[in-house]
Amino acid sequence: MRVFRLYQCNREIQSLNRKYRTVDTDIGFVETLLRNDGHLPADPYSNLQYRRNGEPVRVFKARVLVRQLGGKRSGLRLVYEILDAGGVRCCVLLHTYLHAQDINENEVRKTILARVDSYDVSLESIGKVGLEVLG
Repeated sequence: MRVFRLYQCNREIQSLNRKYRTVDTDIGFVETLLRNDGHLPADPYSNLQYRRNGEPVRVFKARVLVRQLGGKRSGLRLVYEILDAGGVRCCVLLHTYLHAQDINENEVRKTILARVDSYDVSLESIGKVGLEVLG
């Protein structure tokens, strides 16, 4: 599977990486797992109600353990979409945030909807709004 980071998500990761030096590496493990068609324990992101070409988008939220944060419930939340772009299976990393931050879930939902709406189901379109994560 091809994995892309939206530019906004990449900036969020870089910002978090300044404070927690292992964030980029920890997310890199997740990207490698996704790239190798591994299964990431994630839940469907609920109540998006967004359709692209008549089909509901498949957006998931996963918990990424950040070694520096420790704990069972702490960590990073990574929101991503799985889609087929011209017969190629892709994963687009949409948004990332710390669970410890007091973030309103409605604001997260608005952010996700805006980012999902920023590209179409084609590799060319995804390539314009994000960068491909290579191994």
